[in-house]
Amino acid sequence: MDIREQLKIRRDTLSTLETESTVTQEMIDDAYVLANFSRRSSDQSKYSQLRRRFEYQKDVEEAKKPQPEVEPVTKEQVAEAVKKAKESPTIENLAVHSKLKRRYVAQEDAKEADRLAKMPKYDPVAEAEAAQAAEAAAKLKYAEGLQEQRKQRIEAKTATFMRTNH
Repeated sequence: MDIREQLKIRRDTLSTLETESTVTQEMIDDAYVLANFSRRSSDQSKYSQLRRRFEYQKDVEEAKKPQPEVEPVTKEQVAEAVKKAKESPTIENLAVHSKLKRRYVAQEDAKEADRLAKMPKYDPVAEAEAAQAAEAAAKLKYAEGLQEQRKQRIEAKTATFMRTNH
C-alpha cells in the first residue's frame, strides 16, 4: 500500500466521520487494511469509529423494517406439543414443544407487563399524606364534637342556674 492510497483512505474516512454520511462495507475494509498496515493508533481509532457507525446504521435499518406479525400461541397448542413430545420424543417434537412453550411464556409475560403498566402507580408519599389528612380530619371532627358537648353543658348549667336564682 503506497502513501497515496493511505492518504486517500485517511481523507475518505475522516470526511465520512465528519459529515456523518453513510458508511459502506468497502470503506470498512479499506480502513481495516490501513489500520493493520500502518499500525498508527489514529488509524486504528478511526477504523473503530467507522465500524461502530456502520453497525449502528445497520441496526437502525433493521429497526425500521416492519416486523412480521407473529401468530399468538394458545394453551391448547402447547398441550398438543407436550402430548406429541411425550408420545414420540424426537428432536423435532421436543424442539417444537420448546419453541411453543417459550413463545407462550413470553406472550403471557408481555400481557402481564402491559397489565401492570396500566395499573395506577403506587405512591407511598401520597398514601401517607392521604392518611395524615384523614387522621387530621377525624381529630378535627372529634374536637368539634367535644366543643359542641362542652357548649351544651355550659348552656344547661346556665339555664339551671338561671331557673334557680331568678
